[in-house]
Amino acid sequence: MKKTLYLFMLAALALAVSCKKETGPGYTPTPKLAIVSAELEFMPGAATGEVVVDTQSPITATSDRDWCVPSVSGNKVSVSVAENIGKQSRYALLKLKTADAALDLTVIQYGEVLAGLSTLSDITATKDGDVLRVPIKVNVSVTVSPSEPWIHAEVTEKELIITVDPNTEPRTRVGTVSYEAGSAEGSFEVTQLPELKRPQDWILTEGETSFAYPKFSATVSLTAGGDDLYQLFLVAKSQVEEEAALENWIFDKLAPEARRSILDKMEEAPGTEFKDYLLSGDASASIDDISVGPNYMIAVGFGENGYVSGLYQYKEVTIEDIRPTYFKWSGKWKLTGKALDKSNYEEVFEIMVDESDVDEEGQLKQTRLIARGLCSKNQAAEGVTPESGIGDMLLSFDKETGEITFYGQTGKKTFTSSKGSGSQLQLLSMYVKSGSTSYSNVTGAKFMRLAMKEDGSTAITALERSTGLPYKAFRIRLYYGGSGYTLAGDAGTIMIDDNLSITRVQ
Repeated sequence: MKKTLYLFMLAALALAVSCKKETGPGYTPTPKLAIVSAELEFMPGAATGEVVVDTQSPITATSDRDWCVPSVSGNKVSVSVAENIGKQSRYALLKLKTADAALDLTVIQYGEVLAGLSTLSDITATKDGDVLRVPIKVNVSVTVSPSEPWIHAEVTEKELIITVDPNTEPRTRVGTVSYEAGSAEGSFEVTQLPELKRPQDWILTEGETSFAYPKFSATVSLTAGGDDLYQLFLVAKSQVEEEAALENWIFDKLAPEARRSILDKMEEAPGTEFKDYLLSGDASASIDDISVGPNYMIAVGFGENGYVSGLYQYKEVTIEDIRPTYFKWSGKWKLTGKALDKSNYEEVFEIMVDESDVDEEGQLKQTRLIARGLCSKNQAAEGVTPESGIGDMLLSFDKETGEITFYGQTGKKTFTSSKGSGSQLQLLSMYVKSGSTSYSNVTGAKFMRLAMKEDGSTAITALERSTGLPYKAFRIRLYYGGSGYTLAGDAGTIMIDDNLSITRVQ
């Protein structure tokens, strides 16, 4: 310890002596060269600047970075920098010397700033033309090159302006805008729609609706000109109204998605053409996965070039649900009511066809359904998601009445819970014994029955443990090692009372 301290003191003394020598008697600092002018701040591109110093003596100039190269001519030092293709600014130390003077200068070259260019993407313009303004911030030169004379590009200090002229042609036209800015380059497509028309000779007709699980289908027919090419669609009216006005939705979403789908099919089947996937003249199409209720039948015209022709037609229709009642239960249902702690309770759960419920010939027996996401607060308390299927519970279906019954059971899937591996979830019901004030749990009992109404709501009947003792509540608990564990407490226990409602949402 003493030796270390001694060495440290010697080092400090040497430093003090050194400092004293540089500032003490006899020390003469090197005079600094006087600057007349200096250009040493550069943008990212390759460039040359100049330093002028006030001296008649010969000058030497050196740089500590190979991207910065100085050269001397009299009292002028030319400084050349290579292109900086990085995003970071960089620095070099420039040393100037004469026989009796010196000067250290810093050279800075900024990295590329290309803000805004990454937001550029394909554009769809209307027949009347459009002006797109993209805010940008760059410190390099930007070159923009449209492929078509009807597309114009202008670059200002703060904006990239793309102007599309009105479309006077009876077709969709397409162009490309390419750009270069420093190390960045790219392109985007400009698609301009023609005039949009609903031809009077395009007549849509609703065909038959059919159901053969899992396909719920309807036929759509169009009477059109013999040379007209198109695709047919059947779309739930609610889907369109949630997103945009019908015409905008057709050409901004439906048509582009249909085009991409055809292009994907063409890649999978080399040698096919775009028109091979289109209908022409008078034709029909069977459309699966349809929605019950108000729908739009839609026809969208395409050209052989793979773009919309501007022709379209639509008609509003109502799809009747012809499915057997068993299949009508499938979908999403909203449950609202009260929890055991008197708080409001709400969740959306799904009812699905039990595809494992089949006879010897593999046909659905239609006696069971699956409830997924029921008692969601209980499942969430244990970190279980509906998608995992761990909390799936079976419902029994009565073919004669069309009603479904909820009953207590242990879920089929095991998982690793907070208690350990091999855990399961268990659906149980609760009632109050005669003369008691506390709730008793029951496993395996039928506790609630639902009948479907035409308006999408349900009639709920609380079943009885025994005469005069109806079930009051239900919940899911954790089942592990022969014991049950409550999840989410009273706030996760759903009361079966007049507040409880279960209504279709999808």
